[in-house]
Amino acid sequence: MRRIVKFKSREEWLVARKQGIGGSEAAAICQKHRWSTRLSVYMDKVADLDDIEETQPMYWGSTLERVIANEWSKRNGKKIRRLSLTMMKSHTHDFLFATPDAMVVGEDAGLEIKTSNAFDSSWGDDELDDQYIIQCQHYMMVTGKSRWYLAALVGGNQYHQYVIERNDKLIGALVDMEVKFWNDNILAKFPPLATSQDSDILNKNRSFDGDELVLNDFESIELVEKFNETRRACTEITELKSELSNRIKQKMNGYDRLVCGDYTANWDKANRLRIKKMEVC
Repeated sequence: MRRIVKFKSREEWLVARKQGIGGSEAAAICQKHRWSTRLSVYMDKVADLDDIEETQPMYWGSTLERVIANEWSKRNGKKIRRLSLTMMKSHTHDFLFATPDAMVVGEDAGLEIKTSNAFDSSWGDDELDDQYIIQCQHYMMVTGKSRWYLAALVGGNQYHQYVIERNDKLIGALVDMEVKFWNDNILAKFPPLATSQDSDILNKNRSFDGDELVLNDFESIELVEKFNETRRACTEITELKSELSNRIKQKMNGYDRLVCGDYTANWDKANRLRIKKMEVC
């Protein structure tokens, strides 16, 4: 039987979220999230809870949630029951939870609400970004529902809606990955390897105490050597790119545009050289 927990305050709700894996974190664990990573999820779970300052996007996302939910209800002729400070827990794994925005009345389905800025390319007319599909499949895993709807307001004036059907094969894979992450990383206090997206969280956790750490194990030495080789290679590539760019400009002899074989080269007013391959009809 699935357990439903209701909280008296947002602070209680935030503390409870640190004790398990939710839908928005599932995509990060699967390395399908556009902003979060496995390391950021890990740090969120094991680090002390900081006061989370409400940003403008967070404020408007919360404020517009009711408006978007009502619009979805009106467009689809379906009634919904909105949920606030509510958590549902998996009947098989107590640390897997869902915090749905709403449930659809009289249907075996839930509803997720999203807001985003106008520059976010995640929202197409037909296809939905993987991270939101994973989030909704996670919700269906926890709640047992067979369908999840998603409504999004992009840029304040572009409305999109989607239907995500339950996929038990994907859900099985998600459960395996999330359980492994919880056991091998969170409970074992073993941080996942950092990725190129983890700069902010690593910089945030610097101590700035001036102390020195000495590491002489093979893995650490190999990592530092690889970084040094990569940096040197990047410098050489940057220098080669600049040299080749200047040689092409020299060939152009002051002209703005060059046609060379299947390529065009444009020398813009900012002195950047842009090269494109022409399409053959």
